[in-house]
Parts: sequence; structure tokens; C-alpha cells
Amino acid sequence: MSRGFPKQLKNEGQAILEYIILMAVAFSIVASIGLAFRGLIFNIWQQITCEVSAPCPSCPPSEEIKNRLSPGACQ
Repeated sequence: MSRGFPKQLKNEGQAILEYIILMAVAFSIVASIGLAFRGLIFNIWQQITCEVSAPCPSCPPSEEIKNRLSPGACQ
């Protein structure tokens, strides 16, 4: 009779460790992409907010919306 874990349990432990490492790498990649594009996404959302919040297509957005956004966002 052999001592220690059966071979199948050793392989499952390695698979679990590989899965955890894979998830950590995937999370790191997604987080770094999110940080890299944060400014771009913020600017796009400001432009969308200015266009959508206006009462008509040629009207400027309200002062309340302009005050919540960064200066010069709604031009």
C-alpha cells in the first residue's frame, strides 16, 4: 500500500492551482486595460451626457449638468 495522496488527487491540486493562477493573470490584464483607458472612457461619457441631456439636438444642456461635468466638457 502506498503512502500519501493518490495520483488523481495530486493532479486535481495542480489543476486548481493552475486555475487560480490563470484567473489572477486574467484579472490583472483586465484591470490594467481598465486603468489605461479610464481617461478615454470618461471623456466619451461626458460627451454622451452633454448630447443626451440637452432638451433638443441644437440646445445646450442645462447648467446643472454642466456644473457636474468638468469645465469645457459641453462645448
